Amino acid sequence: MERNTTIITRLVMPGMLNDQSTLFGGNLLKWMDEAAYNAAVRSLNRRLVTVSVEKVRFLKPCFQGEVVEVVARVVSHTRVLLGVEVVVHKENVSCGVQIKAAEARFLLAAVNDDFVPQRLDE
Repeated sequence: MERNTTIITRLVMPGMLNDQSTLFGGNLLKWMDEAAYNAAVRSLNRRLVTVSVEKVRFLKPCFQGEVVEVVARVVSHTRVLLGVEVVVHKENVSCGVQIKAAEARFLLAAVNDDFVPQRLDE
């Protein structure tokens, strides 16, 4: 696997569900942010923070017992920001079919020990 890519896998458990018996969107966003951060840190090996989350799309609900795979890949960088694309697939383990469940673009910035933004080329 490339150093700019991270894969996180989670099993959807009962305590993660909302009143519609689907995965809370906030739980999924947390996993997506974690994967984006891990991919960015592995790519740059610097202290980073999430600046924004863009174009979040929840495409299909995730249900209890499904396996959720979160794939994050660094796709761009400017002098100050790293762009990470995150794609989520869900899998019903009884049939093994994967379906795209969500996607988003995360922007992360390098910061110093005082959390002041730093240029990526410094």
